[in-house]
Amino acid sequence: MNFSQYINANSIVELTSSTFESAIRELLSLCRFRGSIDEVVSDLLSKEKEISSNVGNKILVPNLRVHLSSSYEIFVGRCKSDLKRSGMRDSEQANIIVLVLASKHERDYLSVVSSVVNIFQNASVVSRLRNVDSFDNFK
Repeated sequence: MNFSQYINANSIVELTSSTFESAIRELLSLCRFRGSIDEVVSDLLSKEKEISSNVGNKILVPNLRVHLSSSYEIFVGRCKSDLKRSGMRDSEQANIIVLVLASKHERDYLSVVSSVVNIFQNASVVSRLRNVDSFDNFK
């Protein structure tokens, strides 16, 4: 899968949020899905309570199937400070969120989420993301 069709400079943003929920809302405001943001936030928060989206190195990869006209929408948010999240231990603090939304009809959903996690476990990618001044030329 060629992720450049899903992740580009326009899908990487500096978040102003201080909490996990508000960061999710901020990223969802960039997405083109059919339905209610409140419903998707609720579904993501419920899923997060069941199983953490923390993949280590202060990175969260929340993911969900929703009604999309495209196969996937992937947005990356970077926070200047760690996000606050109810019930989060210090070891689960995060300042990068990679939101993966998949069409309800996508069969390779979990494989794509796994591939995204692998990309963001690459120390070079994460370092560049954390240290770049502008996302305009981020590749």
